[in-house]
Amino acid sequence: MSAKDNKRNGPRLIPIPQFNDYHPDPSPAAIRWMIHVNKDGFLECVVRRGRRVLIDEDAYYRWLRRLNPDWR
Repeated sequence: MSAKDNKRNGPRLIPIPQFNDYHPDPSPAAIRWMIHVNKDGFLECVVRRGRRVLIDEDAYYRWLRRLNPDWR
């Protein structure tokens, strides 16, 4: 299965270095900064599996919509 296949069994968990394979922004550096300072509750989007830090794509969009209620 390639990185962009739509078939999945739950939320897409995207490793930070590959986030821009799916979305144009934010950059991996910006994601790491948002995690470090927990920008506006960003940690709700983070899943840690061992040393890997993954972004829950569904939680990321919920977080974005909460911060930008007029965005669709």
